[in-house]
Amino acid sequence: MMSLAMLDAKRMDIDKAYQEEDWLKVKIETLQVLNYAVVVFLNKFQDRISSIILDEEHFDFNEQYLMSSKHHEDLLQWMNRLAHLKTPMDDAEFGKLKIDFENWFYKIGGKNIKFEYRDHYLLTPKEAADMLNVSNVTVHKYLKNGLECVDTRSHRKIPKHAVLLWKDPVYCILMQKIYHENKMRNQSPEERLNDIWKELLDYQLKYGLTYGVDTLEKARKLAESEEMDISEYYQWEALIEEFEELKKKLKGN
Repeated sequence: MMSLAMLDAKRMDIDKAYQEEDWLKVKIETLQVLNYAVVVFLNKFQDRISSIILDEEHFDFNEQYLMSSKHHEDLLQWMNRLAHLKTPMDDAEFGKLKIDFENWFYKIGGKNIKFEYRDHYLLTPKEAADMLNVSNVTVHKYLKNGLECVDTRSHRKIPKHAVLLWKDPVYCILMQKIYHENKMRNQSPEERLNDIWKELLDYQLKYGLTYGVDTLEKARKLAESEEMDISEYYQWEALIEEFEELKKKLKGN
């Protein structure tokens, strides 16, 4: 792992690259931090992860983000976070780290990243349903909306952290965001809009609500009265936000 002296030297290299607007150097530093993160994951979390596969062939830097002060800040934060990582770490905290890293990977321009987990770290949909206190049918709906899962030889399985974070308001939405953005890479906006509408219609039928300006407010009241699972409310909220953004984008085109 990286020593404090190496960390300070790396920070200086990153700061210098931004001060001189040396974007080639920024790209190199970004890839080095990315590779360092993969090494840290594989060394620190061998009990959960067996491998991480990056699609390097289709990596396409997001130039606008790369040159921004936000990326400069994110790059330094990732260096610091990885260098001072404390282990052992519980499943929920590991999940937050993994999801944050995955989100950053896509922000810098990555196209595909795959985490392969140890068998003992994966749950069946039935086990996930028991942990979440919902039915198997509901878990399969969660999977359609972005609950992280992996395909095994027999059926889909769910990493433990995904189940633990599904009711976390921040990481539930972030998980769904990553899932839907990946899906959109292989879908036209029109196809995605149609899929979202079908999902929204399912919720409307289930809870007897119609789509309108006060739909979310009504859904929130159902969640507060525990007539609706809180994770479903967050899913509904994220879908409506994406639906409205896509409508604006298509209207603008």
